[in-house]
Amino acid sequence: MDIRNNGGTHADHIRAAFRAQAASCRLLASPLTGAVLDALADILDDRTVTGARILAWPGDADDDALMMRITGALHALARRGDELALSALYHDHVANVGRFADILPDIIARHDDWLNQWLDHVPQTNEVGRAAVLWAGLMEVARRHGPRIDLNELGSSAGLNINLDRFSYRLGDTVCGVSDSAVHLAPEWDGSSPLPQQVTIVDRHGVDHTPIDLSDPAQQERLTAYVWADRTERLERITAAMAIATQHPPTLDQADIVDWVSHRLAAPQLARVTRVFMNSIVMQYLPADRRAMVAQMMLRAGERATADCPIAWVQMEILEPRTLPALIVQSWPGHGAPQILARAHPHGASIQWIG
Repeated sequence: MDIRNNGGTHADHIRAAFRAQAASCRLLASPLTGAVLDALADILDDRTVTGARILAWPGDADDDALMMRITGALHALARRGDELALSALYHDHVANVGRFADILPDIIARHDDWLNQWLDHVPQTNEVGRAAVLWAGLMEVARRHGPRIDLNELGSSAGLNINLDRFSYRLGDTVCGVSDSAVHLAPEWDGSSPLPQQVTIVDRHGVDHTPIDLSDPAQQERLTAYVWADRTERLERITAAMAIATQHPPTLDQADIVDWVSHRLAAPQLARVTRVFMNSIVMQYLPADRRAMVAQMMLRAGERATADCPIAWVQMEILEPRTLPALIVQSWPGHGAPQILARAHPHGASIQWIG
């Protein structure tokens, strides 16, 4: 949202962004987060460092995920239990959500410095539900080029979804993955079911500008706080996925995505193993020129791909504003044109299969 030349004050546009995000949260079945955002839009002022900084935010509130920065901070505070009234409202989920406007001014004033520090951090949700969408894409790659995959994830956060072969899935009528996994994904399904395919991940790597170290309990707690408090199934999923990642720690590099893709494409590739690059709700956070550089590198690598050394790109990304994310699969040789296989809920809760 461009807040510079649309009339009204800068603070007015920030408040409007909070209200618009509140409406989106309610549409995505999080009335509690919607209530928090509506309350913040009403009560924020410049009497606290946190309030003044939010209302004078210099960037794009949506692109910078400003709303998620402060809602994550408040959820973390509620989980800590230092503010009993706040914790009670978060625990109650639905009842009394209108009371947030009554208690937040004092809470923000008492925890001003701590909440302000959360505004420094770009939120990382590492939404595990998206693995259902990505797994369907990997099965399509396996159908085209064989089961063995060298997996490379862009924007991995804590790397939870690099372990997606250790999850259990029901994709329409197709049951696949590890049947007794603690992470079970069964999104609402519309359309025909994808054909089950064996997928064997022989190597896996991830990259993030700021990877999350799950050996640090504080970072685990920060990751959890960005999950909406009234979406209990998401909280349970991320807890189970973090436990799997603790048992099977992902290999994560801290690097620039463009440089890392170039490095991974240049690495020796095993014969009859498809080198797959995978990303979900990441590209929108890259500048347009950086997105174009990744796409060009993938196309050039595709031109060099052979039947013994295939390349694939599996993406769950928003292609146009105000549309559902699409599952896009490209692979080389032979399937270089991007194919949209599905449209999906941003958290993977439902999938419309195109196939």
